[in-house]
Order: sequence, then C-alpha cells, then structure tokens
Amino acid sequence: MASLDARPEAPPREARPPAVILVAEAEPAGYTGPSPWAERLRQEPKAGRHWLLRPYLCHRVRIAYRQMPEGPPSWQALQWLAAQAQERLGTGADVQIALVWGEPSLRRRLRNLVEEGHDRLVILPVDVEPDRGVDLRQIVVDSRIREVGVAVEVLPTWQMGLWDEARSRANLELLLRGQPLTEMRMPEPAACESLVGQLMAEL
Repeated sequence: MASLDARPEAPPREARPPAVILVAEAEPAGYTGPSPWAERLRQEPKAGRHWLLRPYLCHRVRIAYRQMPEGPPSWQALQWLAAQAQERLGTGADVQIALVWGEPSLRRRLRNLVEEGHDRLVILPVDVEPDRGVDLRQIVVDSRIREVGVAVEVLPTWQMGLWDEARSRANLELLLRGQPLTEMRMPEPAACESLVGQLMAEL
C-alpha cells in the first residue's frame, strides 16, 4: 500500500462522476486498534489521566465496541445521511463518508477516490466546527491530490445538530468506562433535503 505522504497517481482519463465526502466527528464503525483512541486522548487530556493508563483505557473502548455490533449510533446516523444523499443524487455523484479522527480518515478517503478515478471531489463537513482544530483544507494540501489535476472544493460547515463538542466528549467518557453508546440522533428529513439541495447546487 502506497504511503499517504507520497504523491498519488493521476486518475484514469475516463473519470468517474464527482465524489461527495461527508465529514463528521462521529465515532468509528468498529474498534480497529488503539492508535486512533490514543491520539484522541492526546488531543483531549484530562486531569489525572496519565499516559500510562492509555492501554487500559483503550481496552475499555474495545469492550464497549463489543456491545455495539452495528457500530456506534453516530456512525449509523452518518451512514443513513450518506445513503439518503446518494439516493437523491443518483448517478450524478458518489457519496462517501470520512471521519475527523479514526478511519476512514479524510486523507485516506481522498486518496482512495482518486485511485478509483474521481477527478472532482466536494467535501462537506457536517457539524465540524473550526475551533475543534480540524483544518480540512490543510488535509487536502497534504494529500497532494491537486498536484495530479484533481479539483477539490471544501464547502462551509453544514449544521445539522447531530455532532458537537460536548456530545463527542461525553461519548468518549462512556467508551473509556467500557459502556456502549445508546443515544441515537437521526437527521431530520427537512435538514437532509436542505443538505442535498446544497450539494445539487454545487454539483
């Protein structure tokens, strides 16, 4: 597998339709190892939480994920939102999802889509606030996909009230105690229609 730091190959000449990437601060679909959680703990330190405790805390996260075979509610909501957008956009776009932290990361998603033949990408952050320290434009620059002629547009954050800083931290605390996440917030139909309308206007 090529390094994410390497310059990607140019997409094939017969490019595919534009790809839309919905980016959110949802929890990953499954527990794939301690790395993303260790990084999350580094980003949100808490008094009394020594770095030596991180392996134990990650083990608790794994226990919580065992109790969520279909993934966390936030992941399910993001999947549902992407499916609704895909249904309405039809063959005019390929709707994908990426996470602020964890996998699928935005950087990996960008590279994969270019390798699949997409030469135009539209990134729509959903409830991702700039003060959370997430620079999506810098991620695009670091991916180097513009160097091979791929057009990328990062749209302003679309507010749906599904993910916020307080909820993200509350979910993290539950997971670190080995408790599954149960609160489900689904997008309102009207909000979903508005989001799709915005995407159609951009495409």
